[in-house]
Parts: sequence; C-alpha cells; structure tokens
Amino acid sequence: YFNNITDGYWGVKAESNPLMHTSSLSVEEQFYIIWHATMLLMFKVIPQKHHQLLLLGVTSALFFLSEFLA
Repeated sequence: YFNNITDGYWGVKAESNPLMHTSSLSVEEQFYIIWHATMLLMFKVIPQKHHQLLLLGVTSALFFLSEFLA
C-alpha cells in the first residue's frame, strides 16, 4: 500500500503521511508483548536447571535467524 501511494520511503510524499511507521511499530509492540509472555511461560514450565540453556538456545536461534533472513 505504502509503495503505491509514495515515491519511496524517503520520498517527499512519505513525509506527509503520519501513518507510514505504524506497521513497524505494530511488529515491535507484538515482539515486546509476545516475547516476554512466552519467556515467562517457559520459565514456569521448564525446570530451573535448564533456564540458562533455554536462554542460550533461544538467543542463538534468534541471532542465526536474523542473519539468515537478512
């Protein structure tokens, strides 16, 4: 949608559109809500001796996914 109504992200028409950043903000909000809720739930379910391994595994997976998808 934004690609059709503007002439690029940094274009002049994009400056006059205040809703240009709402999609990235919604993804960020979902991350901060869902990520913390998921981690709290996992810490309740998984025994405490595995918490460090869980954090290391999830952090590593997210890092490699970000590198692979970029």
